[in-house]
Amino acid sequence: MEPMSDDAYFLPAGTHEDAEVLQPTAHTGSPWTASLQHGGPVAGLLWRACEGAPGAAGWMLTRLAVELLGPVSLEEVAVRADVVRSGRSADLVEAEVLQRGPGGGWRPAARARGWRMRTVDTAAVAYRAGGRHALPPEGSPTLHDAPVPPLWLEGFVGSLDWRFASTFGRRGAPTVAWARLRMPFVAGEEPSPSLRAILPIDAANGVGARLDTRAWTFINTELAIHLFERPTGEWTGIEAESSIGSEGVGLSQAVVHDQHGPVGRIAQSLLVTPLA
Repeated sequence: MEPMSDDAYFLPAGTHEDAEVLQPTAHTGSPWTASLQHGGPVAGLLWRACEGAPGAAGWMLTRLAVELLGPVSLEEVAVRADVVRSGRSADLVEAEVLQRGPGGGWRPAARARGWRMRTVDTAAVAYRAGGRHALPPEGSPTLHDAPVPPLWLEGFVGSLDWRFASTFGRRGAPTVAWARLRMPFVAGEEPSPSLRAILPIDAANGVGARLDTRAWTFINTELAIHLFERPTGEWTGIEAESSIGSEGVGLSQAVVHDQHGPVGRIAQSLLVTPLA
């Protein structure tokens, strides 16, 4: 990873009871409004917390269901995690992101539950369903070449390196884009390979957008992540396409890739709203 000076998405800011307190930076900003955080960094906090919850070392976090309970501002967040059920082959873990409410007390802003599974060597029978997409070469189209609002070029989405392998916004086939971090997630820490990979994927509803991004919003209320292979490398491939229903609801689905092929899938429920 090549840091952008001393930037990071979150800065350590102490503790509160059993929770870690972090200060988000402007690099966590949403593409819809600059005063809120993008869902990707929030999901990243929950993933990091579930990965780090007490339990068997070396187990793999394979699934995380994220519930975004409301807007998450650029103010301090507190993060905590716990093991709900501990088994011989799998742990059920949960995490919360909290923010201060109007009265100053901490209240949940996002929650997640996930499964950590024990690992054994199955390399001899490993199989990745779906086609492999090569990382586009340097000089390929980037987000700056796509018809997107100016805010999409700032905040979290704008902080990532992007390379598009197919045309943005075209219907009939998924859009394939690759993204990588350019700064630490938490200052002073090296993110795990899985955390590095999942951070960009909340942007799948943007990558696979099938509406004019300058005329519509399509905000996700949740994110479900499934991984079957530990991702490797700096780049995450997002093979995404959104379906738009007739009643203001959509569904974003994506295959997640590393440079060796698919490693998992994600889905997001969308609130579809025309801009005034």
